[in-house]
Amino acid sequence: MKLAIMQPYFLPYIGYFQLIASVDKFVIYDDVSFIKGGWINRNNIKVQGQAKLITVPLQNGNTSVPICDVLIAGKKEFWSKKMLRTVSESYTKAPYFDQIYPMFEKWISSECERISDLNITIINEVCSYIGLNVQIEPSSSVYENSHLSSVSRVLDICEKEEASHYINAIGGKELYSQSLFQSEKLKLSFLQPRLDPYPQGKGEFIKGLSMLDVLMNNSVDTVNEMLRLGLVQD
Repeated sequence: MKLAIMQPYFLPYIGYFQLIASVDKFVIYDDVSFIKGGWINRNNIKVQGQAKLITVPLQNGNTSVPICDVLIAGKKEFWSKKMLRTVSESYTKAPYFDQIYPMFEKWISSECERISDLNITIINEVCSYIGLNVQIEPSSSVYENSHLSSVSRVLDICEKEEASHYINAIGGKELYSQSLFQSEKLKLSFLQPRLDPYPQGKGEFIKGLSMLDVLMNNSVDTVNEMLRLGLVQD
C-alpha cells in the first residue's frame, strides 16, 4: 500500500492533490505543531491579475499548539463575508464559477470551530467532487504517537497501516534517509509536483495558486489529467 502524510492546508494547491492522487491512503498530520506563516489558514487566489492571499483568522495560532487545537477566531459573518465577496468578484466570469462558488460558500459558512476541521472538510469534498477516491485519515484520531519524533512517527504510521511504500512531498527530501526506510522494508519516494499553465482569466498565468483557482477554471476531466502529472521519484 502506498501512503503519504501532509499537514491540513487551507484550500491547498494542485501539487497537494497530486500527492493524494499518488497514494492509496492519505494521512492528514493534524496533531503536529501549528506552522505560523505557512499554509494552514491561508492561500493565494488570483485577484485583478495578481496573486492575493485570503486568510482565515485564528484565535490561538502559535507553534506551541497542535494544529487540531487551533481555533478559528472572530465573528465568522464578518471575515467570511469579506472572503466570499473577494472570491465572487474575482471569479464571477470563470467558466466553472456556478459549480464551484456554492461549494466554496458552504465551506466558508460552515460551523467548523477549528481550522483543521475546516481544512479536512474542504480536502475531502474537493476529492469527492473530482472523483479522487483515496482514503483520508486525520492522524489525531487514530495513531496515538504524538510523543515520537518526526521520522519515527512516519515509520510508526507506515507500520500501523502496513504500508509498503511511503511517498513524501519533494520539499522533505533532505529529511529522510533511504537506508533507514529500507531497513524498515519500506520504499521511499518523493512527489515532484507539475504546475502546467491553464487558462486563468485576466493577466499572465500564475502557478501554484490555491486549488480553488484550478477548479474555477477547469473541468473535472481536465483537473484529473493535471493530477496525473505529478512525478513520483526515488
